[in-house]
Amino acid sequence: MAIPVPMRLLWAVLSRVGGTPVLQLPPDKIPAGRESRKRLVRAPGTQLITGRVPGGVSIEHTTTGETPIRVYRPTAAGAGPLPLVLNFHGGGFITGDPQQSQWWCASIAHDTPAVVVSVDYRLAPEHPYPAAPDDCYAATVWA
Repeated sequence: MAIPVPMRLLWAVLSRVGGTPVLQLPPDKIPAGRESRKRLVRAPGTQLITGRVPGGVSIEHTTTGETPIRVYRPTAAGAGPLPLVLNFHGGGFITGDPQQSQWWCASIAHDTPAVVVSVDYRLAPEHPYPAAPDDCYAATVWA
């Protein structure tokens, strides 16, 4: 699946106006940088660029115990078994969240069809390594 041209354009704009990339900030500045980027990406109208969730996909917010996850299901697929796709969003275990992958996860669920589980793992530096991989492993076992 190719990255849409509008999304590539958004990344180019963010790299120009977004300030220092979060991964290059000192540890004490990372949470504030992360929140600033989230606000920018969630500004009104950005779904026109980042992509919209296709119709026919349900999104359930739940947990694997302690780890929040989103479960994307194609509604037209019926009750039978479906393939499973696990999504661990990008960001180097320091930044990012499932929202940044929502269009991708929903599109995979719709087009494949498959159930997609997107993991909202804990981020460093607030939760040092190996918190994030542990959350991803727990979600994999849960799935």
